[in-house]
Amino acid sequence: MTWTSVWPQGDLSVKANESPGAGNTAYIESTMKLDHHWNTTPLAGRHLQVNMPKQSPTPGIATGCDGVMYLKGDGTTSDTVQGFYDNVINTYQFIPAFLAGSVVVGLSFGDLVTVPAGVYGDIFMFRTNANGSVTIQTGSFKSTLTGLAVVANRMTNPSSSQITNLIFDRSSLKILVKTGSGIAAGNTWEYRITYRAI
Repeated sequence: MTWTSVWPQGDLSVKANESPGAGNTAYIESTMKLDHHWNTTPLAGRHLQVNMPKQSPTPGIATGCDGVMYLKGDGTTSDTVQGFYDNVINTYQFIPAFLAGSVVVGLSFGDLVTVPAGVYGDIFMFRTNANGSVTIQTGSFKSTLTGLAVVANRMTNPSSSQITNLIFDRSSLKILVKTGSGIAAGNTWEYRITYRAI
């Protein structure tokens, strides 16, 4: 299956133009089916998904348009890719980066995760207790080129007392964590961290 850019070809007969025309039709159908419902009802023409490569440099907004959505890498060694939207006012990261894993939390500060420079985000940590209940802790952070600020949010438990199950600190671009008062040390906590470029 090939695409013939110039078709119909004026120096060919109608019969000779039949083969490249059929090839173009097959090419359009198979290519459109990669990301679209095609030749189906009632969803014909609607997206199945959207696939796109990361852009470098950042694309500009086309003449007559008001915004552009695109993917770009974060420039780190792992070069994770997130979604961005530009309009004439600003650039917005609308798909956050995501970090997930588990860590054993002790009485002293230990490493949680290193985040990139120039981002802000949220921390969600949880563990399932022996009785099936779940203990959680949330926090927020913002990094600069050389360091970061991080806080643990105070939580309200069912008895309406204010508690902080885990405490966060930092070392350069690394988030540290330890147990708060009244929480047993040495347990494994799951973490889910989302962040966006500033």
